[in-house]
Amino acid sequence: MTADSFNDFKGSRILVVEDSFIDQKLFQNILEKSGIKVTLANNGQEALKLLEKKDNKFDLILMDISMPIMDGYDAIAQIRHNSRYNHIPIVASTSMTLESEINKMFRSGANAYLGKPLNTGYLYTILQNFISKENINEKPEQFKKLKKLKNKRPQSIEGLDFRKGIKLANDSVELYREVLNEFVTAYGNSDESIKRMVDEDRYQQAKRLCLDMKGLTAAIGAYEMFDIVDSMHKQYIYNNLHLIPKFVETYKDGLVKLLAAIEQYKSQS
Repeated sequence: MTADSFNDFKGSRILVVEDSFIDQKLFQNILEKSGIKVTLANNGQEALKLLEKKDNKFDLILMDISMPIMDGYDAIAQIRHNSRYNHIPIVASTSMTLESEINKMFRSGANAYLGKPLNTGYLYTILQNFISKENINEKPEQFKKLKKLKNKRPQSIEGLDFRKGIKLANDSVELYREVLNEFVTAYGNSDESIKRMVDEDRYQQAKRLCLDMKGLTAAIGAYEMFDIVDSMHKQYIYNNLHLIPKFVETYKDGLVKLLAAIEQYKSQS
């Protein structure tokens, strides 16, 4: 399976419901360059409003689970309560892997789930299984391959597996650099945010931030920071709230190290 393979679904219409603009960009980069029409919603509430518009017709909905305002569980349930949308497959997009969480997605009405970080092979299989080629209006054209940057890459950087990150960014060095820049902009001060949340006992918000960071750090190949937020997230799942404050300083140290690794990569590539 290559990037060219997504041309099989040229002309299809997909609603991507995702609050992370980094994940939005990844979906757009993979799908739109193959002629797939992508409509974005930042949360479940926005998705419901888009579905209500008569001009909007979708072949598939990719639904993030952890979102503010209205999460994926509620959005999927509300969509399934309206028979007008029975024909639209809904695929939950999530970094949650516990069997109980996955079962909850199916009980809400999801047809399948797609793990994070995004794997293009799995995404292609999802489209193959749920998008009928009879419903696609346009015939595939030759996919224009992205020009790969020929910049010299560093051999290795501690804490940042950039090779894995580039692969997950549809093998695009340019997109990977863009994702890194946006990660730094959006989450470069997240250590301060999570400290405030923990200090103020806003554990649900801190839990959501950890979940977002799990998906993002996995996507960019930040394996050490992933281990930190994964361990922190598990404390929320197992209700070990008394242990959470101990992770705040570890989170800060890990983020400082990751930001330095990102700067090193950008300066050497």
